Amino acid sequence: MLDALRENKPTVHEVRKLHESFLAGREIRRFPIMRLPPELRNEIYRHALTKEPYSLPGEATPTGRAQDARAFSLSGLLWNEANQIFHKEATLDVNLSSGDVCERRDTATGEPITYDSYIDGKIGPLWQHVRNTGWLTTFTNLVFTTGQPPEHPNTDDEEPTDPHWETTALNLQAMFSVRNHLQPDWKWEELTTFYFRVGLGGMAGLVPNLKIQQQLGLEAPPALTKLERAVCTLREHHGQMTRREKHSYTWRNPPANLTTPSQGRRFAFPTPDLVAIAHKLSVLTWLGNLAKSLGQKVMLQKNEDDSEGLEWIVSDTPGCELGCSQCEDRQPNSKCGGADVRDLYLLADQIEDEGNGLWLCSV
Repeated sequence: MLDALRENKPTVHEVRKLHESFLAGREIRRFPIMRLPPELRNEIYRHALTKEPYSLPGEATPTGRAQDARAFSLSGLLWNEANQIFHKEATLDVNLSSGDVCERRDTATGEPITYDSYIDGKIGPLWQHVRNTGWLTTFTNLVFTTGQPPEHPNTDDEEPTDPHWETTALNLQAMFSVRNHLQPDWKWEELTTFYFRVGLGGMAGLVPNLKIQQQLGLEAPPALTKLERAVCTLREHHGQMTRREKHSYTWRNPPANLTTPSQGRRFAFPTPDLVAIAHKLSVLTWLGNLAKSLGQKVMLQKNEDDSEGLEWIVSDTPGCELGCSQCEDRQPNSKCGGADVRDLYLLADQIEDEGNGLWLCSV
């Protein structure tokens, strides 16, 4: 069989059989893998180590691959060859909405690891709390994913909502923290492959008043829903409003007794449903700006298998590629660009939502 494989490109079935033979218990030391040509050994490594993405959260050695790790470690040459394939071609899939990416409590202070404790500085840097921290610097192919969130929070309902978006926001900041700490000079552009795919839930028809505002100019709409007020607050925070647009809204001045960032956040988003919306909008803004910095397009799609969709235009920051007629009327130090979530909601109105939730992905 080995002689035949030297002369012909092996099929997937033949590579799988070779891999199984190599891992066949006591036969590992006796399997003549070094008699195979390098390209065939590489196919075995690929089948063993890169066929399926690795996941975070996950075990330090993924289930089903521990035997491969032990087998390849029997020979220094095998280990080096397998590692080269692994580092170049293996993919790490980070589930941003999982509650298991970070530890639950700060071991030094006992504080629960939440978004509020993070922004208030009550816990150590987020990179310290990520499970399997080293994995994020091991892989050169990285994917951020989430499933579809629970049903979009009812903006008239002030009951606590599912922590999906808060968890996603915390985990995404943790990813940035790990990279910034472990590899300060590293840039996202150095990844061989990076993309994200996140479930958005329902998005269409949720900003009717902002849509009217956009169609009629900068006249303030008669009323805004909770969601629309959250969108405006985030846009104002990112300097994406013109002076005239900003003055169209009635902004409440925060009280003087606010002493922590989380108190300011709760003032701006006073109910649990608004907090969830704020986290969602922040996640979308961060991901949109990250994709833009990497020269990627951001696509809004109506189902998980959609290969096309509509592009969410993310303008440069600073500067504006959109021919914005209001650039000269921006606030001082305005970014005049970046991922504007209002545009994303308006884009969703152009998609025939099938009721299963929309998807946002980078390409």
